[in-house]
Amino acid sequence: MRRLIALIAVLSLFAALCGCGKAAEAASSAPASEPESNSGFWVDPSYTVDAEGELPEVPENFLRKAIEAYSWFELNLLGWLYDVPAKHTENAYLVEDDEFRRYDDFRDYLLGIFSPAIVNELLSRGYYVEEDGYLYTRHFPRGADKAVIDTDFGEGEIVGRKLIYKVDVTFGDMQTLEPIRSETFTFVAEPVNGRFVFTEFPYFY
Repeated sequence: MRRLIALIAVLSLFAALCGCGKAAEAASSAPASEPESNSGFWVDPSYTVDAEGELPEVPENFLRKAIEAYSWFELNLLGWLYDVPAKHTENAYLVEDDEFRRYDDFRDYLLGIFSPAIVNELLSRGYYVEEDGYLYTRHFPRGADKAVIDTDFGEGEIVGRKLIYKVDVTFGDMQTLEPIRSETFTFVAEPVNGRFVFTEFPYFY
């Protein structure tokens, strides 16, 4: 009787060990879960305006460069490579522009023009995603929905410690391009960490 009990115990232990081995084998052969793509470019929204000291130089064509950068989220995405799709994000393709091939470069470029709050709002729209450090584009912005038939870019003016641009814009009919109305837009840049960045940016295209 004692021999029978001992034999049963040995068989039970053997079965348990076999079960553990199979579980471990199954775990090792299971495919690794795919990493989620990081579509968030969130940056610290806090920043401190330089309250004193010499004002920084105004970059050449500062407002026009800012409008161009903002348009990458409103009118036309950066160019992309159809033959290099993202691995983990549907309908996303590698950015063609070598200057912005890496997503950090793209984000830092924007932060050199706009405040962190504006950059966060733009990037939260989801038109750009990051995978393995690279920048991919997805979806499409709205495109033009109004006709800007004339613009008058005034020179930037220092008021206190702010850089102020005023742009007179004439809107027209989308079909006939006949003038409909005119409006003046005010863009404000402030000194942050030794350079001007836009803190108010009423994009009008």
